[in-house]
Amino acid sequence: MFRTAALLACFAATLTLSRAEIPVAEIDAALKKKVKEKVADVELFSDTLRTGVAAHPEIELLLRLPQSLETIAAKLPLGAPLAGAGTKGVLVYCTWEDDVADLRKFLQSRKHPVVKWADERGLAIITFDTATMWKKRTSTRALSPKERSRQDYDFDRIASVWERGARGLCSRHGLSDEGFLLYGMSRGAHYAHRLVVRAPERFDAVHLHVGNSYDLPEKHADRICWLITTGNHDAGFDEAWRYYQSSREAGHPILFRSFFGMGHGSDGRVTEIRNAFFDYVLDLRENNNRPLGISSAFAAGQLLAQIKESPWVADSINGLVYPKKRSGEIPISQQIPIPNRELAEQWGRVLASDDDKKGVPGL
Repeated sequence: MFRTAALLACFAATLTLSRAEIPVAEIDAALKKKVKEKVADVELFSDTLRTGVAAHPEIELLLRLPQSLETIAAKLPLGAPLAGAGTKGVLVYCTWEDDVADLRKFLQSRKHPVVKWADERGLAIITFDTATMWKKRTSTRALSPKERSRQDYDFDRIASVWERGARGLCSRHGLSDEGFLLYGMSRGAHYAHRLVVRAPERFDAVHLHVGNSYDLPEKHADRICWLITTGNHDAGFDEAWRYYQSSREAGHPILFRSFFGMGHGSDGRVTEIRNAFFDYVLDLRENNNRPLGISSAFAAGQLLAQIKESPWVADSINGLVYPKKRSGEIPISQQIPIPNRELAEQWGRVLASDDDKKGVPGL
């Protein structure tokens, strides 16, 4: 299978293995350890939603305004509407957490990579508790018709309640309820994936990391920019790769990156590529004067157009990036165009001779 050759190539060429992977279980423990640490006094806003679904009867939505908005709010007269002053949008973070107290501590930590990145870019954060509602490591395609019908029914209800709740929370705090960026990890990736295909008009881009359960690709998912990342040792690798391939065949604007040596966890490589991917989408808005509230299909269309013209081609498995004229060195099934220089540099090692550099802008 292609994975064997790809992994050997990655072993020989990948230069980013010095950063230690942090398993999901250890990330969870680190969040709980914050109980003993002093956290910043950041005001959070919340809303409790009743779903009517036994597996997840209530959802607690939490909103954190970026630090810049807090500063503005502090200077306004008491009771004056904030009207989303200074915000550039909303980042929705789907975690594996079911403890709302831990989620509050996460949002109050200014040093967490997700929170820090959002603050620096003027983004509000919405997060919420999740629950296991499906068979682990089992995608929709493997379910019986009865199981699939039950799962779809439950999550259709949850997604509908979540969307109404998120819109209400945004409305009360003067934030746009469109153009969301969505990041989901582990169980949160399962939620993120199922939310975005049920409410695609709310999202510009989604990044799923170490998910192992996916719905079938939906036609309207082609209006969203997708990034799927995983570890080559993660049990969900095959499911993630299968969904990527199916989406690519359907013509969706999707990128896939596997990290060598990684299991069900994360490290700095994931943070860097997530930030670069979301920065790419934010730049599309700014550089094309695309305000929030315009159809989310704009960003996806731009991504599709730019990858067709891109001078970079990456190996979706081992992360090596080649000039387009050397794309034949990558198995066809693993070739993926990278839309701009910043993403190419974050993707992995760029292989280019002096002659190659002449034909690749910025290298």
